[in-house]
Amino acid sequence: MSGSSDNRKFPRKPFEAKVRIHDHIHGKWTTGTAIDINPMGLLIIPRRSFNVGESIDLSFPSTEGDHDLKVSGEVVRVDIQTSDRKGGVAVEFFGMEDWMFEELCRYVYGEEKEAVLTVTLQGQTPDAS
Repeated sequence: MSGSSDNRKFPRKPFEAKVRIHDHIHGKWTTGTAIDINPMGLLIIPRRSFNVGESIDLSFPSTEGDHDLKVSGEVVRVDIQTSDRKGGVAVEFFGMEDWMFEELCRYVYGEEKEAVLTVTLQGQTPDAS
């Protein structure tokens, strides 16, 4: 699967940090290194391999560095390691608390921008205000 930015819902920003990863299949923790982040996901280089569709729990330092963020996610892409690039795992977050999403938006977009997430339910249209 291509990692083209054309398919991304949110831009990514470089974010290098140690990540703890809880593997639901084996029930064990492992570690990895974060490469970049956006408000809905993280690209990491884990110490062990993962498969698309696996559910995992992540713990990593906040973008402000003063607390840890804990979030669940699903592996949505696996990049194979080649001679000119490291392999990585793209994780899409789910079940994230609002304050965490807002913190990640501030980091990615900067303090001056306020992120807005619009959700359209199937069969419903947003009110025209």
